[in-house]
Amino acid sequence: TLSGQVVDKVTFDVACGQDGKFEQTTEECKPVACGIPPKLAGSEHVTDAQKVIHFGEVAQYSCPRGSTVDGSPVAPTEFGIPCRHTGDFPVSHLRCRRVNCGLP
Repeated sequence: TLSGQVVDKVTFDVACGQDGKFEQTTEECKPVACGIPPKLAGSEHVTDAQKVIHFGEVAQYSCPRGSTVDGSPVAPTEFGIPCRHTGDFPVSHLRCRRVNCGLP
C-alpha cells in the first residue's frame, strides 16, 4: 500500500511526459506492517523483539536449552511466524516445550 497500512490506497498515477518517459513522483508502494512480533511463552526472540515486521518477513524464535518445538529430543529448536499481507501474524501453535525423556 502507499502507507504500509492494510487499509490504504494501493494505486497511484504517474504522468507520461512529452519525451515518452514517466515523470518523477514521490509516491511509492510500501510493504504492509504487522508490527512488533508477539511474545510467546517459553520462547525467546531471535528477531529483535522491538523491530516492526513487514509482509514478506518472518519473526524468528528459538527455544531455550532443554526445550524443543514439540518436546521431543530430535525436534527443531527454532521456528518462525510470517507476517501476512493482512497486516497480522497467524495464530501459531508452535511453542517451546521441555524435552520429555519418557519413562526410565
